[in-house]
Amino acid sequence: MLRVGAVSGQPRSSPFWQPFVQRMKELGYEDGKNFAFDLVVAENIDGYVTGYREIVARNADIILAPGPEISLKSALANSTTIPTVMVAIDYDPLARGYVTSLARPAGNVTGVFLQQIELTEKRVQLLRSAFPDLQTATVFWDQITTDQHEAAQRAASALRLHLAGVEFFDPPFDYDKSLVQASAGRSRNCASAGLTVLFSRPGTAS
Repeated sequence: MLRVGAVSGQPRSSPFWQPFVQRMKELGYEDGKNFAFDLVVAENIDGYVTGYREIVARNADIILAPGPEISLKSALANSTTIPTVMVAIDYDPLARGYVTSLARPAGNVTGVFLQQIELTEKRVQLLRSAFPDLQTATVFWDQITTDQHEAAQRAASALRLHLAGVEFFDPPFDYDKSLVQASAGRSRNCASAGLTVLFSRPGTAS
């Protein structure tokens, strides 16, 4: 029985995990027969820390660490010997020292890097190109997407675009309320051409 363990903010029924289970079945690993998928749902940041502790205690053969950096960090804090597959979305695993290179990661970590940091900078550039007279934009972010927020700030500074940040704290996040607050802030500064733009989806990373 191959045991694969993961901690995620998304439940097993989500579109993120269903294709994984289906592909494993196509490769000959049927859940409940010769394959066990052990998923712990993390409701907050602390949930990743305790979740991977549970996964390791259940003797996982392989660990999946999808989404935010806290996922991979928590997995490695509990085991540096179990093969770990990352899906790095909101951070750069090379810059953070989790792998020695993307081609040859070394250690017990491998996986994919979706390069959201670079994409965030590109989004700011596209925003400036589409709205050359834009002076102010608003970005929503949370603890998980800190790296994306910092990348957006760097790109905006280089393009002489003021980027206001609205940080989310305790999920579930009230997007409607935040949009109203961001709009109200723009109306108080009538001399500034403003646009509210969402660079990342706080709290929804895998």
